[in-house]
Amino acid sequence: NDLWAKKNFEMFRKLSLTVKEGRVLVTGSVPTPDMRVEAIRLVWQADGVKQVLNEIAVDEGGGFTGMVSDGVTTSKLKTKLLLDKYVESINYNVDTVAGNVYLMGVAQDQKELDRVIAYARNIDGVNNVVSYVRLRFEKPPGMVTN
Repeated sequence: NDLWAKKNFEMFRKLSLTVKEGRVLVTGSVPTPDMRVEAIRLVWQADGVKQVLNEIAVDEGGGFTGMVSDGVTTSKLKTKLLLDKYVESINYNVDTVAGNVYLMGVAQDQKELDRVIAYARNIDGVNNVVSYVRLRFEKPPGMVTN
């Protein structure tokens, strides 16, 4: 975020990121392909980055109404996860951009992940669900075993 803010405040304002285990999910929309490339280049400069998941759209975005709608979608999903005793909701990050829900985190098992994805898909206004969730027993990216 600091690198974005120093380079281009519009980039900082229009994009968001989620970081888990050295994986960086970048979402949002920017007006030009060049800004998209620059945003990702800057992410790679940050210490500890092992993988960048680029979900930046190139368009003008949905404006204030779209931002509010995406915020409502994210809140609905987070509430559903929090209230489900079979889901470790603290292990999930949710971001919604233009009706696309992005999930990142660590699922306890496939059954839990399937529940989370089903919740996301069944919220009105969701166009697509993209999961960057790994299962608990899978190694994080960049982890070396002896």
